[in-house]
Amino acid sequence: KWVILQQRGNKSLPLQQNGYDCGVFCCMCMYQWYRDMPLLLTQEHVNDFRKHMAISIINGRINEQMP
Repeated sequence: KWVILQQRGNKSLPLQQNGYDCGVFCCMCMYQWYRDMPLLLTQEHVNDFRKHMAISIINGRINEQMP
């Protein structure tokens, strides 16, 4: 069962700054969460992570290191 958590005054959560990078931004957050890393992401990280995802898909596995 899914549990919905509400953001309560935590301004440190990363937020997407446009209307078209939502999928990549969501994947970035999940990658950081999966790696037990802090969510210190900004819109500037999107293009590098998009390349990281493409390389992971081409190689058939998740690359552990970000570009």
